[in-house]
Amino acid sequence: MTRTRESSPELLPLRGVGMRLVFALILVTQLTLAIVSIDGVRSPWPVIAALALFIPGLVLVAAPHPEPLPWARVVALLAITVATNALVLFNLPSSGWPGYADWSFGASAWLLFFLVLRGRIWSAWIGWALMAAVAQVWGATIGESPLEALGHVDRHAGTILIAVLFRILLAATRRRISILRQARLSQVAAEAASRAEIRERSRQAARLGEYARPALVQIAAGDYLDPERRGQYRLLEARLRDVLRGGELASRDVSQAVEDARRRGVEVLLLDDRNEPLSEPDSMRVESVLIGQLVESTEGRVTARLLPPGREFFASVVGTSTSTRRRIDLDA
Repeated sequence: MTRTRESSPELLPLRGVGMRLVFALILVTQLTLAIVSIDGVRSPWPVIAALALFIPGLVLVAAPHPEPLPWARVVALLAITVATNALVLFNLPSSGWPGYADWSFGASAWLLFFLVLRGRIWSAWIGWALMAAVAQVWGATIGESPLEALGHVDRHAGTILIAVLFRILLAATRRRISILRQARLSQVAAEAASRAEIRERSRQAARLGEYARPALVQIAAGDYLDPERRGQYRLLEARLRDVLRGGELASRDVSQAVEDARRRGVEVLLLDDRNEPLSEPDSMRVESVLIGQLVESTEGRVTARLLPPGREFFASVVGTSTSTRRRIDLDA
């Protein structure tokens, strides 16, 4: 759980007014415990030195930093844990229950609690083991049994366990929120694509009505169609095919060049198999190449196609006549 090699945003940002109040309360509590128990220790100076170490440790875990906490800070916190407890314990009387004078265990437990929240779970348990080791050494010097020495630190394992469970719960909640957010984004994208498709169909239907309605009305009325009118309707049919199949290729300038080429007898086929928009520079390149080929062609056939994404080229323009064949492939 703590082997993440890349830094990531904080799971629980330890900032803001609320968290500052929490850290201030912890600091005030430990200062109070140290002060009220100072009469029961051999000398006040080790207590002052322990507080001087604990305060920077609290600043280390409180300062914003991506997770997991850098190893340099982890090592510093573990060293502070050992040094603080050693200064306090070996300054206690050799007999009697120390009372609040062993406040350093609780102070260290808070440092390890926030170490867990910063993504270093196993490091926190190592810190607790170091606390237990210091307690065992101190207990041996005053004649306590190993079990009695462990009694000074066993309850603080619960503090670390609570932090571990809290972090696991937060991580699971963040994963669920991330999944829900991604699903919502996908839903919004799908809805936007659906609306765009509906708008495109409506636009194409409007263009079909604009171009084809007069011709259909005249044909349905049974009016006589002279050769010139028939030729116009053939061009109209080809234009409607361009609208349906040409997609982005059927721009206004291209449509005019296509119509002029068809009037000269050139067969033109526009195919958009890409189904997604081109960038403006690529769209201008295709348009320029296609119009140039159409202007040069006096007979034969011109085929322009936008290729599906993932191909080596995104578009191709092929011009064929009785004597020549020219193909131009455009890459991104």
